[in-house]
Amino acid sequence: MNFLTNRSLRSLLILSLTITMDCKAQFIRVVDAYEALFSNEPSATQSQSVFGDLLSDELPSATSADIASIQAVLHKSLVSEKSVARGRGLQFFYVINATKPDSAAIQEPYIQDLARMLDEPDVPLRTGAIYAMINSSPQPSPKALAVLRMHFNDGTNTGEQFSLIAVGLLKAFPSDATLLQSVLEGFGRYPDQRVGLEAGMMQFLGLRKITNNVALNLIRRGFADPSTRLVAIESVERMPKEIRDTFVSELKKVSDDPDAEPSIRTAASNVLMK
Repeated sequence: MNFLTNRSLRSLLILSLTITMDCKAQFIRVVDAYEALFSNEPSATQSQSVFGDLLSDELPSATSADIASIQAVLHKSLVSEKSVARGRGLQFFYVINATKPDSAAIQEPYIQDLARMLDEPDVPLRTGAIYAMINSSPQPSPKALAVLRMHFNDGTNTGEQFSLIAVGLLKAFPSDATLLQSVLEGFGRYPDQRVGLEAGMMQFLGLRKITNNVALNLIRRGFADPSTRLVAIESVERMPKEIRDTFVSELKKVSDDPDAEPSIRTAASNVLMK
């Protein structure tokens, strides 16, 4: 027996079309927000936080067709002479990276636009473009990696930018000890930031469980400096047991040191008991 009458089928079809049209109407808000960046009315440009809220609301459920519908105006934003438009373009990728597991593929048509930003005199925009590329999922695309490699030794990089580029490359090539050695040597170009940059790299190595000799030697050196000792301990804690066991001597020395801060001694003891 057919339980679905013609009327029922028509109702379901209308409901489906209504939902589809409503979703499209909602995403048009995103396209319109980007178009408004080029309006002559200052009031048409939403604040960064409002713009970000709109993207966070709409992009997670965006379809491939939605993403395609924004391509022209997104490209226009990324290459605009208006820094605010370029910044809003970057916001798109921050949200896509956080919500789409294939964000590297979505980003692919815009790699050249992002690459141009790496020649930006505007430091926050340049940093933002690097950040957008290195955080794409599941990892930066080959085109993005080529751009990052091209700017690896750029003399205009800030310490933060150099570190971000390094992280992006190491995500793709975690076992490349020569690359990591080049990164550590590169930190030498930023003597006032070197300790902080090395501490950040130790954290990254622990999170990614990178265990080549260059990585382990850096973490081992971290135990010698009171300002990086806790980071070194936390990095070792994230490593596989066979790697943790090679740090027993350093951990015991810290846990038995009466002059060490109690929290750091406790952290070392906890790793020894794992």
